Amino acid sequence: MWLCAWLAGSLALPALAAAEESDAAATGVTGTGEVRIPPYRSSPSPPLAPVTIAPAAAAPVTTSSGGSGPGVTLAPSPTPQYERDEDAPLAGFTNNLPFIRSRDSNFVLFPSGRLNVDGFFFLNRGEPRAGVTPDGSNDDRPRQTIFLRRARAEIMGTVLKHFDYMLAGEFAMAPTGSQSASATDVFVNINYTTWANIQIGQFDAPFTLENRTVDRFIDFMERSITVRSFGIPQNKDAGIMLAGMAPSHFVRYELGVFNGDGLDVRNPDNHFDFMGRAYFAPLALLSRAATTRWLSEIWIGGSIWYGKRVDVSYQTPVLTTQGGVTLLPSTFGGGQQLVPNGDLLKWAVELNVPIGPIGWRFELVHTDRENLGLYRPASAMESMQGLNRVLLGSLNRNGTAFYAQMWYWILGSPAILPTPGQEIPLRWAGYRKGKEAWPIGLYISARYERLILHQDDTMSPTALPDEQKVAVGSMSVDSFGVAINAWFTRHMRFSVNYLLNYLDGDLKLDDGSVRLPMPNNLGQPTLTYYRTAEHELLFRAAIGL
Repeated sequence: MWLCAWLAGSLALPALAAAEESDAAATGVTGTGEVRIPPYRSSPSPPLAPVTIAPAAAAPVTTSSGGSGPGVTLAPSPTPQYERDEDAPLAGFTNNLPFIRSRDSNFVLFPSGRLNVDGFFFLNRGEPRAGVTPDGSNDDRPRQTIFLRRARAEIMGTVLKHFDYMLAGEFAMAPTGSQSASATDVFVNINYTTWANIQIGQFDAPFTLENRTVDRFIDFMERSITVRSFGIPQNKDAGIMLAGMAPSHFVRYELGVFNGDGLDVRNPDNHFDFMGRAYFAPLALLSRAATTRWLSEIWIGGSIWYGKRVDVSYQTPVLTTQGGVTLLPSTFGGGQQLVPNGDLLKWAVELNVPIGPIGWRFELVHTDRENLGLYRPASAMESMQGLNRVLLGSLNRNGTAFYAQMWYWILGSPAILPTPGQEIPLRWAGYRKGKEAWPIGLYISARYERLILHQDDTMSPTALPDEQKVAVGSMSVDSFGVAINAWFTRHMRFSVNYLLNYLDGDLKLDDGSVRLPMPNNLGQPTLTYYRTAEHELLFRAAIGL
């Protein structure tokens, strides 16, 4: 209660509120947390009778927060003015978006795309293992590299004002050098009411705040280990989701049914996953929240995920650092594999507390159970019977991971960017009169996270041989990171990230204490950075429409 009282008292700070309103007017973003804010203006206004206007002092103007909150009285100067749709251009740039539309705005298209060029540099690569060629194909140390992280073409828009759509394809080159091309976000969203939208297709799954933040706007170059490696490695999934937000933005929910198998994968086992996320923002109920955006962004929430896998064809994702260094492999010992096979139950909690230019965020993910199958390659005789792998036993993975993060805007304000954790489809908002504002911003973020993971064979129907117990045990990861982001409008970004990671535990898959037969007669190697601090320095130049 003392925290709420203190926050309510802080509303008396006129300088902070004035800065918030000024930034909202400059960027076309207010308390809704959406990319577009002003209400639709698609219906022609009735003709006005001739009147004589006498000189008078300018009166205050009443506006609304995206048509979804109570009206507030503002001075005329910061209030954005909009053309009638009938008078506005059919193509151009407004509200930070390029657009093409029909005269009545029943058909709207937003051409978009993004390009990320990254540089990964590892400050302590260490010495190569004995018997390998330094920097050769069998040298498992990380590589310094410059590569295309994303090269994405995107088309978004709305049909008949109530049917949003997005079509995005990724053409970037993976760091290994193999070319990839795939569909990323491809969906249709039905938007008749803010309380309940129906989204169908492939998109960021509703599990954790960070996973429901567009990667273009996350604070670090990649999502945290807590979310990206441990929480929901696939990021996107195909399914159907019901999502809604109260008009005053004090509550939001997202509930969906998904294949549960990740990006561009058809359901291989006839089982569906269930995911849900919701949060409550109590200060959004204050009248001042209509003009002070961060009040509606202080929230507490949670997520849940239940699913089942049956002998799927893919391996469990590899746990990695932000720079791609392996923390827990999924293949070992000359072809043995860890494969999702059985029940999965995870839950998460989130806390988001931005206050003007500073803020704090906390997320915790707990895996109650994640059943894995331990498979070996089929023998020649087994291959003749149509088998390509044989189940040796079962493992259960459980654990907890969390991150705590804070940030400070040195220049500009968070109003440059959309609200995190709210992936709301873009919609036509009217054509803004006057010149577009081109704000700049500079902010710094610091983050600490910790992961504790256990794998055991207590649920296995058969006892695992000692040489397979390499996958049984516990591991921990501690990570500290600092990110500096410079924004030139929300369309250009330059980032520098520093990460320090430390891997520990008794999991033999990491420490190399169990020797397994391998094709080159070497034993199972110790991971390069086991019980050794690993340092990463990462850079990004990004542009997006």
